[in-house]
Amino acid sequence: MNPRTLLLWLLMLCGAAHGAETGELAIATPPWFTETFLDFREDIADAAKEGKRLMAYFGQDGCPYCKELMQTNFSQKAIADKTREHFTAIAFNIWGDREVTWTDGRKFSEKQFAAFLKIQFTPTLLFFDERGKVVARLNGYYPPQRFEAVIDWVAGRMERDLSLADHLKHSVKEAASPALHEEPFFLKPPYDLRRKAAKPLAVFFETPSCAACDELHMRDFRNAEIARALERFDVARFALGERTPVVTPGGERLPAEDWARALGIAYTPSVVFFGVNPDTRRRFVVQSIEGGGWGGRPYEDGESGTVSVCQGDVRNGSIEGIEMKCPVLVEERALRRDSGGPGKFRGGLAIDMRVRNFVAGRWNFERARRRGCPAWGLWDGRPGETGGYYLRRAGEDEFRAMDGARKPVEADSVVIVRTGGGGGWGDPLERDPERVRWDVLEEMISLAAAREHYGVVLGEDMTLDTEATIALRRSRKRRGHDAQPEGN
Repeated sequence: MNPRTLLLWLLMLCGAAHGAETGELAIATPPWFTETFLDFREDIADAAKEGKRLMAYFGQDGCPYCKELMQTNFSQKAIADKTREHFTAIAFNIWGDREVTWTDGRKFSEKQFAAFLKIQFTPTLLFFDERGKVVARLNGYYPPQRFEAVIDWVAGRMERDLSLADHLKHSVKEAASPALHEEPFFLKPPYDLRRKAAKPLAVFFETPSCAACDELHMRDFRNAEIARALERFDVARFALGERTPVVTPGGERLPAEDWARALGIAYTPSVVFFGVNPDTRRRFVVQSIEGGGWGGRPYEDGESGTVSVCQGDVRNGSIEGIEMKCPVLVEERALRRDSGGPGKFRGGLAIDMRVRNFVAGRWNFERARRRGCPAWGLWDGRPGETGGYYLRRAGEDEFRAMDGARKPVEADSVVIVRTGGGGGWGDPLERDPERVRWDVLEEMISLAAAREHYGVVLGEDMTLDTEATIALRRSRKRRGHDAQPEGN
């Protein structure tokens, strides 16, 4: 996570982390790996129905390079997102006993199956096409830049035109630093992170060979405003797979790797803030990870309110749980009507999260993206609405746009965290009028937007006026309604 991620941090609040119990460490796969009946006939067919291919991972507990694959490659959002989008991923233990059914119906144990496929190294990855043919085989560990190039080649079905070896010659990105970067402000061991002083704590989690981590050090930590803000914190940094002993802010003693897992750290770089409530001295953390709308696609509307920011596998806590533990009131977390870009397939809706604080403190309103350049539409689709932060201070009547770090905020102030909507795909006048009517009924779009953007006329009882709709759309098309900029 870098400082421009759309997050609301109430830094006057803090968190006591609770770690998982320690024990024998297995090589954990990401939560988006799929659990199936291990019947390759079904798994390949099911993947093909979703426009995906099958990726089979073979590993074993205690394998250092299996751990490297999971914690370095799949902790990088670009790689994880591509793999999730284009592949159904299944994991196999080369010493396991689960029953596996091959494409011809033969049955094996996992151990027998690994021998049948001549798996000699871990990790090994096999990529299958829609007919069950192996189109790529990775024996051993590939560093992130080479692994991402393989994912691109298999997902793009390039085997028809170009060998994998030739693709790798020209498409591998520049390697990220194989070592973690050091900073003079990082805390030194031993790591006792219990808050004995007034300073809050910022804990960064990184991995080697991580381009985003390089960017964090080379650019963000060199930013003067960020550097000044970090001076107010104790700052610790751990590798995602690091076994260094840590005493957490909550007083638990466990390895840094186990603590990261307990905190739900999925991607790198990530940062978690801790501090102390000045009234109760109780420790807790409030972090808002609000997703926006995805763009419409050639066959369906974009997803609404989808967390696809830095931590796509992290779930928000329940509103009731947040309010029981923290001196805030979540007044609203809702989809914002009309925020998705109009189109034949509408952009996904954005979210408004409205929070009132009951204690004074300093809040971060860190650079919401795409304010000046909303998510654009394609093929005559319209852009989605932009996001931002809006603050109404105690005693004021209106919300004002906010930006910047550690802004003093009085108690009983209200902030709106507003995410952006996805762009539409295709001409809005080609959207099925009945779908537009349902969007109005479901409060996805307003009655005014139905007429203005989609050319759909609805009666007072929300029934579709088909003749008026046809006439309005015909008129709008003749006038070249709301012409889009060139290039869309």
